[in-house]
Amino acid sequence: MSSEYPPNATPAYIKSMKIAKSARPMHDGVDTCCKLNSKAAHELRRSNGKASMQKAVELFMENYEMQSALRGSQSTRAMDAYKWATKTQASFQKVNMRHKAKGKIEREAQIRREEEKKNKNNKKD
Repeated sequence: MSSEYPPNATPAYIKSMKIAKSARPMHDGVDTCCKLNSKAAHELRRSNGKASMQKAVELFMENYEMQSALRGSQSTRAMDAYKWATKTQASFQKVNMRHKAKGKIEREAQIRREEEKKNKNNKKD
């Protein structure tokens, strides 16, 4: 695995990034790059992982910038890319909150177990 991917990258993440990077800069146009970025971003969006969702938002925003430069910021293609970026960002925030809540619950449970051990040891003494 290459160092350009995060250490916990899923196979879907790696596949999507290969798709996004498959455009040849000198021979393929902006539309081709946008199409490949969009395909990769939609695959990443479906995976619901934190890193995948974040990368999907980045790819959608890259599409928005490319389409804005080519057709104007109010074109339908640019606005679609922006719409998907905001939807994915909202989903990312939900996933992020879920991970934070899960971590908090696990920490609280660990603290309770440690306290129970201490109380059990104090009763024995």
